[in-house]
Amino acid sequence: MRNSKLFDIIQLLTPKERIRLQELVYSPYYNKHQNSQKLLSYLLEIIDSDADSSLFSKEAAFAHLFPDEAYDVQRIKDVMSLLTKLVEQYLQLVNYDKEPIVGQLYLLRELRSRNSGKYFEQAERAIRQNLERTKDDSERHRWGFELESEADTYFMSQSARAQHESIQHRSNHLDRYYLLNKLRVSCEMINRSNIVKVKYEMPFLNEACQHLDAHPELYAGEKLLLAYYRILKALTEPDNETHYLALITYLNENVTAFDANEARGMYDYAKNYCIKKINSGKSEYLQRLFEVYKALLHNKVIYQNGILTEWDYKNIVTVATRQKEYDWCHEFIEYNRPLLDPAQRDNAYTYNLAMLHYSRNQLKEAMTLLRDVEFTDLYYGLGAKTTLLKTYYELDELDAFFNMIDTFRTFLKRNKLISEYQYKVNSNLLKFAKKLASLKNKKGVVSNNAFDKELQALQKSITSTKEITNVDWLKLRMAELS
Repeated sequence: MRNSKLFDIIQLLTPKERIRLQELVYSPYYNKHQNSQKLLSYLLEIIDSDADSSLFSKEAAFAHLFPDEAYDVQRIKDVMSLLTKLVEQYLQLVNYDKEPIVGQLYLLRELRSRNSGKYFEQAERAIRQNLERTKDDSERHRWGFELESEADTYFMSQSARAQHESIQHRSNHLDRYYLLNKLRVSCEMINRSNIVKVKYEMPFLNEACQHLDAHPELYAGEKLLLAYYRILKALTEPDNETHYLALITYLNENVTAFDANEARGMYDYAKNYCIKKINSGKSEYLQRLFEVYKALLHNKVIYQNGILTEWDYKNIVTVATRQKEYDWCHEFIEYNRPLLDPAQRDNAYTYNLAMLHYSRNQLKEAMTLLRDVEFTDLYYGLGAKTTLLKTYYELDELDAFFNMIDTFRTFLKRNKLISEYQYKVNSNLLKFAKKLASLKNKKGVVSNNAFDKELQALQKSITSTKEITNVDWLKLRMAELS
């Protein structure tokens, strides 16, 4: 029974949800089958306990339900099947409660079918008020279409049927729902195709864009639709930078009109656009990426339930330090420290404060922070060890530097979570950093000609190696030696 669907689903429920499930199973409206009630009580009693494994068997459950009776596997299976259906019904009701407008529409449908005109119109007005308050245009058009369908059916049964506009509103909702979601899905398809190199089919997208271009007046109030249209333009015409500027301006001006999760996703498109430009050599987009992050912080869209993710925290520090916005960065690190998830707070704070010190050339402060913390997360571990390696080199602590080379190499070999790519780029960094430090030790010891030949050979090797991390740091250090 432990490997059954019933057992697995109950395990997914929180303690509070299990109490609510018990209320449903024991409610005579939903269930009059006492054996399923007894089985649920039995499972809830043992499910999180350290009880003997034999108690989790079908035989043990059968003995609890039917004492003094011979074991019948089909009988216990039947009880389990019934209880499973009740658990699934509970999950349906949980989702139903999250969508109150669905219940209102079902009520509207029942009132119409029972010819209760007075209460139908009351319920209709209540739904319209709720739809006006929603920030999700997609949901507004989705449920608006269902509402107008019911209203159209109702008013067609009345005497003044020709005067009602429900069918036009129904059509408008359908058009806007389709166009919005066509743009939304198309943006995601284009985004994914840039990552995994797969080509998706997007029929009617050109026709939809032509329609939007030809009739802008029809969609002037559709802020979410217009935002996705600007995203689509930026994705499909990346060389026309006016599309990006139009997108980020529109998002900043209308962010309060969007659901926070939706807005965060749309800003992600703007961030990815900037990152691609930076990677293609357009360094001015680093400042624009910084501005995107500052906008996310200003309008608080970046926070999820009041929490800033450790990765957003790290990315913002990285961008701010590259822009040499050190004072701003320090204020950001301190202000947002309590807003990090407590499970990652100390690591994230210490790591990013060390990165700020390193960027400010406060190498000893950075080294102290990084040496005193054990980073359990893979990427913090890689980042911390890389920064320590660079710090030891820049402080001329070459004994510590060569020890870190060995420690880092052991870390790469033993950590099972490191991908093949991460292993290769970091191994190459260690190989070239060791050669660089060895060459640094030779400066002034060997002849200038011999030194220059070794340095040029090292430069050539690094330039010809594609998979290597921190290559800019290596090149900078070589330039210092030359």
